[in-house]
Amino acid sequence: MKTGTKKGWMFFLLCVSLLRTVIGFYATCFGKKQSLDLSSTGDSQADVLLNDLKVVLDKQYLFSTNAYNKLLVGLLLIILILALASWSVNYRQSLLLYLAYFVLSLVKVIYGYINTLQIANFYTAVSQRTATLTTAKISLIIMIMIYAAISCFILYNLRSVTKGK
Repeated sequence: MKTGTKKGWMFFLLCVSLLRTVIGFYATCFGKKQSLDLSSTGDSQADVLLNDLKVVLDKQYLFSTNAYNKLLVGLLLIILILALASWSVNYRQSLLLYLAYFVLSLVKVIYGYINTLQIANFYTAVSQRTATLTTAKISLIIMIMIYAAISCFILYNLRSVTKGK
């Protein structure tokens, strides 16, 4: 792959990451709590599930807007802005910053997974708890695979840049 093409793909990935992080920053810092209108359905099992859902939504909101998440998302945004700012000046530094972004993103994903393990305990129905835990595990595996693939691409570009000097 030509150097210009690799740089183009890296710039595209950087811009997509920046867009994703800006949206995440907005949701974390300015997100609104979702309200759930709980009116009795007459079905005791459905009412229990609705009550569980309300508790879980409250806990998820508290987690997604806590100080640690705000700090992580803020750091991710700063790293991406620095990577974008150093893109034309020092491509190698930009790649290193982008790699740091993915490492910190992985930390955030693992932090979210650990929180999901705790939140799943608020479901009283075993099937709902199992479904939540299974979904969380699958999401974690997929995110690790995506981050690993993009990190390999960054490392490949970094190796090419280092060889060129």
